[in-house]
Amino acid sequence: MNENEKNPLLNMQRIRQESKELIISSAEKLFFEKGFDKVSMRDISEEAKLSKGAIYHHYKSKDEIIKEIINKYVELQRSILVDLIHKTDGYRGREKIIYLLDNIVDMVENKFKNLDMNEYQCIKSPDMIYMYLKNNINYDAPMLADIIKIGNKDGSLNVEKPLECAETFLMLINIWLDPGVIPYPKERRLEKFKFLQDLMKKLGCDVITDNFIEKMLEYFGYNFSKDNFWESVHNYIDLEYMH
Repeated sequence: MNENEKNPLLNMQRIRQESKELIISSAEKLFFEKGFDKVSMRDISEEAKLSKGAIYHHYKSKDEIIKEIINKYVELQRSILVDLIHKTDGYRGREKIIYLLDNIVDMVENKFKNLDMNEYQCIKSPDMIYMYLKNNINYDAPMLADIIKIGNKDGSLNVEKPLECAETFLMLINIWLDPGVIPYPKERRLEKFKFLQDLMKKLGCDVITDNFIEKMLEYFGYNFSKDNFWESVHNYIDLEYMH
């Protein structure tokens, strides 16, 4: 007899956790396949093979479910970032940031290379965007600012306001440059990345390499190439923000 069988409380906790994990994995699958707006709590209960009552016992709404999914990805991203930073021990500040940017792009591309980004965009609810950006400001920006300070100290960077520089960079990368958040013609992608490159240089943080820009353009070119992408994005914006 294992420990869970000996202790009914532990067994109940295990069953509760397994049920929540099943709900999250089922909802995540449906959100990516159909889009957030097209999935109902009934759909999730059928996919998970649980009653609607069991679903509502753990989550009051789809919004609660999507928030937990977002938190899962934020935690994953956070652990990846910390691991990458540990791999840059001994690097100068500028080289640390260049290494992080190059490797983060590679990991994101590998993670989403088989994903239909038209459907991915459909799950970007205002809550999802807010929580992701909140993580950027509260966690990622201070971490990036600390690396910028290392660069200031070793002479590889010369940034007057490290935290503000880090926040600006993250907001531009995650909002202004992301065509899934703010749609813009693909012809402007290189122009916008070059602007960011020049801006960061003027801020004393010359970390946007031509190699990074090339990788990002390839990533956007792969994931945002379908003819109906812009239509799906505009429809999403109309649904979420115009009514």
